Amino acid sequence: MRNPLIGQDKFVSIQYSFSTDDGDLPAFLAAEHSSSFVFGRDRILPVLEEAIAGRTVNEEVSIHIPAQEAFGPYDPDLVNEISASRVKNLAALKEGEVYEEKGPDGQPVMFTVRKIGTDSVTMDFNHPAAGKDIVLKVKIMEVREPSFTELMASMNLFKGGG
Repeated sequence: MRNPLIGQDKFVSIQYSFSTDDGDLPAFLAAEHSSSFVFGRDRILPVLEEAIAGRTVNEEVSIHIPAQEAFGPYDPDLVNEISASRVKNLAALKEGEVYEEKGPDGQPVMFTVRKIGTDSVTMDFNHPAAGKDIVLKVKIMEVREPSFTELMASMNLFKGGG
């Protein structure tokens, strides 16, 4: 029996990792990740969807994603000097490390510590991969028909009301 091909409404599981030409990515981005989705229904990167269409289990794909389409351009206006008195856990911070804190609205905010001074900390609120072309390496782990629940979830039919 032939392995099913990725196409509309197939359940797909992948393993993936990111890299850059200069190799300068935080460990959490360079690590291997996994994801599952119903092809053609769940939202995934269009470039990924295009690259894996018609493929099957155990195939591997490398996708070059320009900075503009990956994590966007690097914006120097997102580098800010913050008063040391406003910084939580100042003693635990290390230059060059990426951190995530909750913002004023409770949403996570990622930043890289660029410089720690006596009175201030320079923080970079750009995504750590902003301004970099990315290579997305993907291995297809599973392709099959989705369960009823997986298909309904991908169509957002389980949203509550009221």
